[in-house]
Amino acid sequence: MVSAASDDGTDDEVPKKYPRVRLVAAPDIGWGEANNVGYQFASGDFLAFMGPDMVFDPGFLDTVLLGGELPPNLGSLGTALSRCPRSEGGPAGFQYLGYSVWHRLLVRHRFTSPSELAMLRARNRRFVTVGCAPYPIVPRDVFERVGGFDPTYFYSGDEIDLAIRISQLGFENYADPSHLVYTDLTATGTPKTEYYWTRSRFIRALKFCALPELVAILPPLLAEALGRCFLWAVRGDSDRSRAVLRALIWCARNFRSIPRLGGRSFLSNTR
Repeated sequence: MVSAASDDGTDDEVPKKYPRVRLVAAPDIGWGEANNVGYQFASGDFLAFMGPDMVFDPGFLDTVLLGGELPPNLGSLGTALSRCPRSEGGPAGFQYLGYSVWHRLLVRHRFTSPSELAMLRARNRRFVTVGCAPYPIVPRDVFERVGGFDPTYFYSGDEIDLAIRISQLGFENYADPSHLVYTDLTATGTPKTEYYWTRSRFIRALKFCALPELVAILPPLLAEALGRCFLWAVRGDSDRSRAVLRALIWCARNFRSIPRLGGRSFLSNTR
């Protein structure tokens, strides 16, 4: 477990309650880079990347990885994700099954429902191909080949970037609809998430697009961001409006330093 500048008592409580867990203290390096640090201390053939607000059913990893034959050409594997705390209804809440790709760089939630999950299970559809599986389980050799998470994103979009690079290596991203993981919806909808979510879309465009495609995609991305900035201002949420502007300013100032795709590994200096 990597504690990246945690201020909620994690560093003190984890060793007491879970003595078998190895706690690695790190500065505030972001979710993706914290995963890269965790990789250096992990063992085994699969790496499961989790968030601090996630709740699993007992035996979750065993049933996902050992519950039958894994899909072919596996690059990453996620589950259905409920954006509702388990104590508040769980499967009846807002949920989705990975992300669907409607542009190779831009994604949207693949929404599902309890009835669709039941149908997929009844048809024994244990694995569904998705553009990106949130909080993925990745074979260790694939993670090493792809070079780990890009720390540029820091807070949002890390797993989407990873999924794009995994697919570019010829592997598939899957979601398992037979399992549901719960996460807290209150972690979204803040100026911080607005800032990093806006940043992540431009980082992906600047990182992966050739010049002709970049010229085509930047205007609609910019228009959408400015539209959200205006919308939050009209609604009286000046903090989220300013967060979008700060993200755009960051992109303008740092676009030259955004790493281009080219086989670079982000795992060499994380220990």
